[in-house]
Amino acid sequence: MKPYPFSLDGLPPQTTKRSRWSRFVDRHLPRIVLYLMVATLLAVVLLPYIVVTVPSGYVGVLWKRFGNGTVLDPRQLRGEGLRFLLPWNQLFLYDLRLQSITETYNAISGDGVSLSATMNVRFRLQRNAIPVLHQAVGPEYLNLLVKPGIGSLTREVMAEYTAEQVYSTARQEIQDKIRGLVESRLSEKMMEHEGEEESYRISLNDTVILFDTLVQGIELPQVVVGAIMGLTPASMGKAIEPPPPTTFGPIEHEWPYARCETCSAETRFGYRNSDGTMRWFCAAHRLAQNWSDARTGSEL
Repeated sequence: MKPYPFSLDGLPPQTTKRSRWSRFVDRHLPRIVLYLMVATLLAVVLLPYIVVTVPSGYVGVLWKRFGNGTVLDPRQLRGEGLRFLLPWNQLFLYDLRLQSITETYNAISGDGVSLSATMNVRFRLQRNAIPVLHQAVGPEYLNLLVKPGIGSLTREVMAEYTAEQVYSTARQEIQDKIRGLVESRLSEKMMEHEGEEESYRISLNDTVILFDTLVQGIELPQVVVGAIMGLTPASMGKAIEPPPPTTFGPIEHEWPYARCETCSAETRFGYRNSDGTMRWFCAAHRLAQNWSDARTGSEL
């Protein structure tokens, strides 16, 4: 009987020599797999902190956790494209393109009429001032700086005009005055910082490039608009009765004409007091005061 039945010539089968690399893999394969799994998990977790994409029209401000915080040198701003960071640092993005915001502000005219003004502001940021803006104001500069400032100046300008001027003739003048005030205030206000290594003192005018401020719409109470446009109470959906003869004495003209209590001009506008008597006023004289009286103590 052959000693090796599976061999044709009865000799032992030839043994193959395994390489050193194969033996190393067989011995350390579980450890290698574990290391690869840990490395893959770390890469997935840290990838958003290491690789940052700066979109078109944006610029990135670098903040170093172990390097004095915000990098104020504008030459170290990160431009568009794929950027690599250390995982403990952060990159804050700012839009350098033309920006447009539209807000509605409540204001009071010079004659006391409450109104709403819708303003549109178009501007863009200065590239070299982005690091200072980030450190002094932050990414919420629209809500902290732009919108409140425009609202305050809008109310200030509206208070210089009557309701009739705001609604009809002075809109372009108001628009130009608001822009002039915005530019003036931007040059007056400063962003300052004093540090051991870096200090700055920059005006807001060097931070924001203002293109224009537009008055898109002004809303007045319906009665005030009707008085300015010369509408009758009936045409505004307000049915009233003729005033009693004792209110003004004899009326020279037939109804619906009456006389303004102050200037005696012919008028069709009025409201009824709580005691049933009528008060009459013209479209141009003491409009705001009469409207205020009507809102607080009378029925139109």
